[in-house]
Amino acid sequence: MANLTPVVLENLNISEFIQHVLVAHSLPSTIIVCSSKDAFLKHLHAASARTTTLAQQGEEGEHDGPRSSGRKHEPWSVPTLRLLASSRTVRMVFCPDVTHLRACLGTHAHRPSEDSKHEVEESSSQRLLAVLNPIQLHRPTSAFSAQGLNRTFATAVEAAYRTKSRLVVGECSTENIGPSTVDPLAVEADPAASAAPPASQWDEHVSILNVTTKSFGVGERGWVGRTVKIRSIAERWCTFRNMVAAEN
Repeated sequence: MANLTPVVLENLNISEFIQHVLVAHSLPSTIIVCSSKDAFLKHLHAASARTTTLAQQGEEGEHDGPRSSGRKHEPWSVPTLRLLASSRTVRMVFCPDVTHLRACLGTHAHRPSEDSKHEVEESSSQRLLAVLNPIQLHRPTSAFSAQGLNRTFATAVEAAYRTKSRLVVGECSTENIGPSTVDPLAVEADPAASAAPPASQWDEHVSILNVTTKSFGVGERGWVGRTVKIRSIAERWCTFRNMVAAEN
């Protein structure tokens, strides 16, 4: 029986996330990208270029010099017959804001399959509902809180459950990480609480409730009261999987 436990994949970039879905999924599966199509392609290109550069540098170090055949391609970028056949069974959806994301998740649970014949034949295999960069999508909004993120995770888990899919969440963006929201009362008790923001976005602190006032607009921070780690919110619904540790 397929494992349907929701999972958060850590320590991977956008290209590695796409590769994981293409390798692990069974039809029909869906990737929900929490950004516009243009922004996604820009980040995907940057991640692929970075991976290629690191691969070239590694080979030059091993052989004490550059090699003419040193360039490596991302596994998913080589158009093999298996990849072409697999990619046709993945549906990609782009959600530029939180409202679109929740609407997409809400309707996903009731969307009929595009290929009912294959759906019956592959009923014993694993489908994936992949959500890419939900934290980045929530960050500039009033929903960047435990209340807002918890609502989104709950909707995603329900959508995956109703379609008998496994929810896979990835936060691959590393740019524009804002300062962690800190509990003012905690700073008084422990000055270390106001230290530099954590490297992982999952370890950032957010307020318990959505906070918007006349003095502070959406995305701006005023008094937020008690805070909680985003990781703690996600752990209510998902199991964290460290991709680096899994490969070693």
